[in-house]
Amino acid sequence: MQFYFQPNRHLVYALLGLIAVSLGMLVSSEVGHLRLKSSYDDVIQETGTSGELSVLVGYVAQAESSQRGYLLTERKKYLDAYNSARPSIGPLFTQLQTIYEASSDVQLKADFKAVTAALDERLSLLDTTFGMAVSGKKELALELFKTDIGEEKMELLRASVQRLLANERLRTTRSVEGLGHNHDMSRLAVAIVTLLNIVLSIFLFRWLRADWVREQQHKRVLTEQREHLDQLVAERTSQLEILASHLQQVSENEKTNLARELHDELGAILTASMMDVSWVRQHLVSDQSALAEKLTRALSHLEQGVQAKRRLIENLMPSTLTSFGLVVALRELTENMQASAGWALELDLPENSLELTQKSSIAMYRIAQESINNIAKYAAAKTVSVALHDDGQAVVLEIRDDGVGFDAHHMRPQSHGLPGMRQRMIGLGGTLQVESQVGRGTRVRARLPNPSAFAAS
Repeated sequence: MQFYFQPNRHLVYALLGLIAVSLGMLVSSEVGHLRLKSSYDDVIQETGTSGELSVLVGYVAQAESSQRGYLLTERKKYLDAYNSARPSIGPLFTQLQTIYEASSDVQLKADFKAVTAALDERLSLLDTTFGMAVSGKKELALELFKTDIGEEKMELLRASVQRLLANERLRTTRSVEGLGHNHDMSRLAVAIVTLLNIVLSIFLFRWLRADWVREQQHKRVLTEQREHLDQLVAERTSQLEILASHLQQVSENEKTNLARELHDELGAILTASMMDVSWVRQHLVSDQSALAEKLTRALSHLEQGVQAKRRLIENLMPSTLTSFGLVVALRELTENMQASAGWALELDLPENSLELTQKSSIAMYRIAQESINNIAKYAAAKTVSVALHDDGQAVVLEIRDDGVGFDAHHMRPQSHGLPGMRQRMIGLGGTLQVESQVGRGTRVRARLPNPSAFAAS
């Protein structure tokens, strides 16, 4: 049974809802921020405009006062005060004019137009009177000053400015009210969106918890199935290892039996045949040279058969191994392969034979035989090292070469040599390590527990 996680439809809707609500919160917050900023900017602008109008009236009043003081006393300080105040009026008026021309309020534009007219008249009268005084027409300037025209013009300017300021205050009040309203609306929008977010989060949590419970149940079932499969795999692996060890043992037994039969049966037949042929050749008369030649050739063939029989027997079950033990057999194997392959041989073998069972000796010998054959076929090595020692806990066989090496992590699927060697060790409770890198040679290390070590422990 297999389980595939599929998102709950309600969960998808809840996630989409959360995304929509979050976007709504962002949009609402941004809109509210823009409204508040706009209202705040309006309040700042209106307050600044009112202040500039007051400053404008102050400049006009300063110019008027300076004019009065200069006409009455002719002191230079009044002339300097006038010259300081009068140039500041023009730029400030231009700034106010730009603000009110951009306004969409018709009443404000009308009020500012009245202020403009009153200001022009008052400034024109100031400039005329002051120009007379400076040009030497002081009496004429005083007569013009003493009239009520200047006061009337100034009162008209103040009245126009006051109307404009009253409208500005009204605008400021409305802007402040709008600022509060926008603030309240922003808070309300954030509260609503937050409430929706909380509700959706609650539903999302419930659905997530339900999905989590279902997923845990699925995991529990999958874990039970995996444990069951692991147990089956372990059982099958154990059975296969037992079967492989049994097959290897059967193979070794068959080789031993076949070697014995070849030695006993075929060896006796070949030996008897050689003796008979030799006797016949010796008893031939001198004029039967052609028959003697045939018998000599037959003896040569029989001798070749004997040698082939010996090679077959040695390959199936080396007589050196069964007669003299593993150490002598390894020495003979490596020296024979050196003679044919031509590499430099380094041997590190114990002087005395090791106490190993027949199965262990055969396993070690077969691993050495397979490794050396692989070196001869594929390694192109110059030096081969073979070491065998007993460390008290295990018998260790190590074979090294300085050949081309291979990638030990990517072996060919059809290769059975190394798996077969490893299976021999596993069947006897040992281990096999193969280390190799391309261009850096190969190291095979077989470790077989020593039965005496287990008996001592």
